[in-house]
Amino acid sequence: MQLQPFPKEAAGRPEVAQMWEAASLWIGEFSLALIASVHATQVENITDIFNL
Repeated sequence: MQLQPFPKEAAGRPEVAQMWEAASLWIGEFSLALIASVHATQVENITDIFNL
């Protein structure tokens, strides 16, 4: 899992660095979960998800 680039304004602020890392990892995990759920339903056409 790759972290998002760290914003320069937050340099020297460890609490911001921790929040940034946590948010980046959460977004990555959420993306993987979403891809896995789409794959699990075996949707043939991606537009079927949005045209329920």
